[in-house]
Amino acid sequence: MTRTHRIVAVTAGLALTGVVVGAVLGALIVTGFLLARDPHPTAAVDSFVLEIGAMFGAGVGVVFAPIAAWSLLRRIPLGRAIAEAAIGTVLGAVLGGPIAFVGPILGGIGGFVLGVLRLRMIIQPRLARQQQAGES
Repeated sequence: MTRTHRIVAVTAGLALTGVVVGAVLGALIVTGFLLARDPHPTAAVDSFVLEIGAMFGAGVGVVFAPIAAWSLLRRIPLGRAIAEAAIGTVLGAVLGGPIAFVGPILGGIGGFVLGVLRLRMIIQPRLARQQQAGES
Protein backbone atom coordinates (compact mmCIF):
# COMPACT_ATOMS: atom_id res chain seq x y z
CA MET A 1 0.00 0.00 0.00
CA THR A 2 1.49 3.33 -1.00
CA ARG A 3 1.62 6.36 1.24
CA THR A 4 -1.17 8.00 -0.74
CA HIS A 5 -3.38 4.95 -0.34
CA ARG A 6 -2.78 4.94 3.42
CA ILE A 7 -3.66 8.63 3.66
CA VAL A 8 -6.86 8.07 1.69
CA ALA A 9 -7.76 5.03 3.80
CA VAL A 10 -7.16 6.89 7.08
CA THR A 11 -9.11 9.91 5.85
CA ALA A 12 -12.01 7.66 4.82
CA GLY A 13 -11.94 6.04 8.27
CA LEU A 14 -11.96 9.44 9.94
CA ALA A 15 -14.85 10.57 7.73
CA LEU A 16 -16.82 7.41 8.54
CA THR A 17 -16.16 7.94 12.24
CA GLY A 18 -17.35 11.53 11.85
CA VAL A 19 -20.54 10.33 10.15
CA VAL A 20 -21.36 7.82 12.87
CA VAL A 21 -20.48 10.02 15.86
CA GLY A 22 -22.09 13.07 14.24
CA ALA A 23 -25.32 11.19 13.52
CA VAL A 24 -25.55 9.84 17.04
CA LEU A 25 -24.83 13.24 18.59
CA GLY A 26 -27.26 14.98 16.24
CA ALA A 27 -30.03 12.56 17.19
CA LEU A 28 -29.23 12.82 20.91
CA ILE A 29 -29.13 16.61 20.88
CA VAL A 30 -32.43 16.82 19.02
CA THR A 31 -33.95 14.29 21.42
CA GLY A 32 -32.83 16.39 24.37
CA PHE A 33 -34.40 19.51 22.94
CA LEU A 34 -37.60 17.70 22.02
CA LEU A 35 -37.95 16.28 25.51
CA ALA A 36 -37.17 19.64 27.09
CA ARG A 37 -40.01 21.25 25.12
CA ASP A 38 -42.55 18.44 25.37
CA PRO A 39 -42.00 15.35 27.52
CA HIS A 40 -44.41 13.37 25.27
CA PRO A 41 -43.76 14.30 21.61
CA THR A 42 -45.74 12.49 18.94
CA ALA A 43 -43.97 9.57 17.29
CA ALA A 44 -44.21 11.05 13.77
CA VAL A 45 -42.66 14.37 14.76
CA ASP A 46 -40.13 12.61 16.93
CA SER A 47 -38.83 10.24 14.24
CA PHE A 48 -38.77 12.92 11.52
CA VAL A 49 -36.88 15.37 13.70
CA LEU A 50 -34.48 12.66 14.87
CA GLU A 51 -33.71 11.78 11.26
CA ILE A 52 -33.04 15.43 10.45
CA GLY A 53 -30.77 15.76 13.48
CA ALA A 54 -28.90 12.58 12.60
CA MET A 55 -28.48 13.57 8.96
CA PHE A 56 -27.25 17.04 9.86
CA GLY A 57 -24.86 15.65 12.47
CA ALA A 58 -23.54 13.11 9.97
CA GLY A 59 -23.00 15.84 7.37
CA VAL A 60 -21.10 18.02 9.79
CA GLY A 61 -19.12 15.06 11.13
CA VAL A 62 -18.00 13.86 7.70
CA VAL A 63 -16.46 17.27 7.04
CA PHE A 64 -15.14 18.34 10.43
CA ALA A 65 -13.73 15.05 11.77
CA PRO A 66 -11.03 14.56 9.11
CA ILE A 67 -10.13 18.25 9.11
CA ALA A 68 -9.74 18.34 12.88
CA ALA A 69 -7.87 15.03 12.99
CA TRP A 70 -5.37 15.90 10.27
CA SER A 71 -4.81 19.52 11.27
CA LEU A 72 -4.98 19.64 15.07
CA LEU A 73 -5.14 16.15 16.52
CA ARG A 74 -2.52 14.13 14.64
CA ARG A 75 -0.66 12.93 17.72
CA ILE A 76 -3.62 12.66 20.06
CA PRO A 77 -5.19 9.25 20.79
CA LEU A 78 -8.26 8.78 18.62
CA GLY A 79 -10.58 7.72 21.45
CA ARG A 80 -9.74 10.78 23.51
CA ALA A 81 -10.09 13.06 20.50
CA ILE A 82 -13.55 11.66 19.71
CA ALA A 83 -14.71 11.84 23.33
CA GLU A 84 -13.56 15.40 23.98
CA ALA A 85 -14.85 16.69 20.65
CA ALA A 86 -18.21 15.01 21.36
CA ILE A 87 -18.40 16.55 24.83
CA GLY A 88 -17.62 19.97 23.37
CA THR A 89 -20.30 19.49 20.73
CA VAL A 90 -23.00 18.59 23.25
CA LEU A 91 -22.05 21.41 25.63
CA GLY A 92 -22.00 23.91 22.79
CA ALA A 93 -25.42 22.78 21.55
CA VAL A 94 -26.90 23.01 25.04
CA LEU A 95 -25.44 26.48 25.61
CA GLY A 96 -26.57 27.61 22.15
CA GLY A 97 -30.04 26.12 22.61
CA PRO A 98 -31.80 29.20 23.94
CA ILE A 99 -30.57 31.28 20.98
CA ALA A 100 -33.20 30.98 18.25
CA PHE A 101 -33.43 28.02 15.87
CA VAL A 102 -29.79 27.94 14.74
CA GLY A 103 -28.41 28.29 18.28
CA PRO A 104 -27.90 24.56 18.89
CA ILE A 105 -26.39 24.12 15.43
CA LEU A 106 -23.90 26.96 15.74
CA GLY A 107 -23.31 26.13 19.38
CA GLY A 108 -22.61 22.49 18.55
CA ILE A 109 -20.14 23.38 15.82
CA GLY A 110 -18.49 25.98 18.04
CA GLY A 111 -18.34 23.52 20.92
CA PHE A 112 -16.69 20.95 18.65
CA VAL A 113 -14.06 23.46 17.56
CA LEU A 114 -13.42 24.63 21.13
CA GLY A 115 -13.22 21.05 22.39
CA VAL A 116 -10.66 20.17 19.74
CA LEU A 117 -8.63 23.34 20.39
CA ARG A 118 -8.71 22.72 24.14
CA LEU A 119 -7.45 19.20 23.66
CA ARG A 120 -4.71 20.43 21.34
CA MET A 121 -3.56 23.01 23.91
CA ILE A 122 -3.48 20.40 26.68
CA ILE A 123 -1.72 17.61 24.75
CA GLN A 124 0.74 19.56 22.59
CA PRO A 125 2.90 20.85 25.51
CA ARG A 126 3.02 17.33 26.98
CA LEU A 127 4.24 15.90 23.69
CA ALA A 128 6.89 18.62 23.40
CA ARG A 129 8.13 17.89 26.93
CA GLN A 130 8.27 14.17 26.21
CA GLN A 131 10.16 14.78 22.99
CA GLN A 132 12.68 17.05 24.76
CA ALA A 133 13.16 14.49 27.53
CA GLY A 134 13.80 11.80 24.92
CA GLU A 135 16.38 13.94 23.10
CA SER A 136 18.28 14.81 26.27
